[in-house]
Amino acid sequence: MSDTFPPQGPPQDPPQDPPQDPPQDFYQYADRAQDALLHMVRSVMREAAEDGLVGEHHFYLTYYTQAAGVEMSDRLRANHPQEITIVLQNQFEDLQVEEDFFEVTLSFNNQPERLHVPFAALSKFYDPSVAFGLMFDVEDPSEGALD
Repeated sequence: MSDTFPPQGPPQDPPQDPPQDPPQDFYQYADRAQDALLHMVRSVMREAAEDGLVGEHHFYLTYYTQAAGVEMSDRLRANHPQEITIVLQNQFEDLQVEEDFFEVTLSFNNQPERLHVPFAALSKFYDPSVAFGLMFDVEDPSEGALD
């Protein structure tokens, strides 16, 4: 009996090539994780809409301006043709949070703007007061525009 490790013996067959097709994710883990994180953002925003922001919390929200369902003025979209980051801190009004979107009034160059943003357009969420941030797996709608 030998104390050699690993055991000595006939040569092993070489490793097989990996499968050509990746295994199918029937449980869709990445989609479920993103849905859960969006649900958390939605819940926090609802609390802020109902009770106001607590402590030093404030939100940076980045979204694609060309995404389906985004509503904003032509002037604002011309200044932000792909993405915009808005800040919900001190000067925002009438934040309304629904299941699939939020609406808020913000001031841009002393002009009030009502924004309608589907959560599906949200690419980033950040609360700098606690250094908590998320990036969402959202396709940039401008990338599909080139033919």
